[in-house]
Amino acid sequence: MITKMIDYILKQWKLMKEFNKKKIGIIGLGKRFDNVYRQILEKLGCKIYVWNRTKEKALKYANNQKYVICDTLEDIKNSNLDACLSFIPGEVNFELLGKLDLNCILLIETPVLDKRWIDKNNVGVLEQWPYLPVEQMKEKIYLAGLIERPYWSFNDGRSFDYHAIAQIRKYSQSKKPTQFSGVMQRIPNPKGFIDKNDKINFTPDEWTHGTVVLEGGEVIMHSFAYNCKVTNLKPYQLLRAYSSDGSLTSGRVYEMDNDYEQFEIRYLDNERRTVVKKICKEFKNDNFFRLTIKDTQVFWENKYCEINFNDQEIAISDLILNAMSNKIYTTENAFYDFLTMNAIKQSAINSQTLRL
Repeated sequence: MITKMIDYILKQWKLMKEFNKKKIGIIGLGKRFDNVYRQILEKLGCKIYVWNRTKEKALKYANNQKYVICDTLEDIKNSNLDACLSFIPGEVNFELLGKLDLNCILLIETPVLDKRWIDKNNVGVLEQWPYLPVEQMKEKIYLAGLIERPYWSFNDGRSFDYHAIAQIRKYSQSKKPTQFSGVMQRIPNPKGFIDKNDKINFTPDEWTHGTVVLEGGEVIMHSFAYNCKVTNLKPYQLLRAYSSDGSLTSGRVYEMDNDYEQFEIRYLDNERRTVVKKICKEFKNDNFFRLTIKDTQVFWENKYCEINFNDQEIAISDLILNAMSNKIYTTENAFYDFLTMNAIKQSAINSQTLRL
């Protein structure tokens, strides 16, 4: 027990050393930075170098010792950063940043709209959804060989648009999509419903359904309507992945936004009998500590247990930590995620199967 505690303390100390005083650049100080990334980077102890086209937004950080105000993008370039995050909209980010030759990884926001980013070195994407704890645990399972990688993966009302494609393509090692077909539905809600904010909501059910073939022959499917996020009226929000020797499921039936409610694995034991097990959350001092599968050696451990980050904050932190070691979610992958959703919608509009 004492050895495990010492090991845990050392891991926490090593993590904070990896982040503490790391120099992170921020280009664009809009709501995404202010509402999400700012508090993460501050809690991790980073030194934050900020630039914004309208300097007044940057000046509000002038009296904060955690921040350095940069007057120009050249100042950002010359700041010897460990990583740089851009929140410039995808429609214009390449024109502004495409020639900015940083000496560190540049991470741009989703979606990746400009194909020219694919040819740029040292550029990754702030696509955190494959880094969620549930998704990292799934990757641990595949890498451990508990089950094979899936031949069919399905976003059943769980995740939005290109984020969902990023998640379910990752199960198949982010293989390139080659064929797309889609159907869209718009079902009016004239009487409305009470949503999770206890307000009457008349939003129609607008479903996008798509089937995509990957270059290895694997099939991914996507069905999503945003009303799934605002009401429990539609019971299933699941990510499902079927392998020849088992399956992985995560998501909810009863509890809104709870990925762990239906988090389970099915695999074969040594006698080729089906085993069904819940993937369980463990806590330390009421903080989320790790994910485990009983009677196996497969687990995922939360590096940020003492900080008590939520799942999205964990995902973002791991994405940035990986980027500082040159492990990125590539612009090519993000471009294919966005292209996949566009191709599904285009197929639905034209009633045609599209091929890449």
